[in-house]
Amino acid sequence: MKKWLRKNMFYYIGVLCGGTVGYLYYHFIGSKSASSPFTTSPGVSVLWGVVLGLFIVSIFRKEENK
Repeated sequence: MKKWLRKNMFYYIGVLCGGTVGYLYYHFIGSKSASSPFTTSPGVSVLWGVVLGLFIVSIFRKEENK
C-alpha cells in the first residue's frame, strides 16, 4: 500500500494544487453573472482545476519501465 501511495504521490499533489488554483480562480476572478459556466460555480472551477492539475503532472511524470 505504501509503495502504491508513493508511486502516485505526484498525482495527489496535482489534484490538490489544481483544486486550490481552481477555487482561487473562482473566488478572485470568477464572475457572478451567467456569462461563463466555468466561473459561476465553485464546483466547476475546482473540477477544471483538478483536471488541469492532473494533466500537467501527467505531462512531466516519467513512465517507469517494467
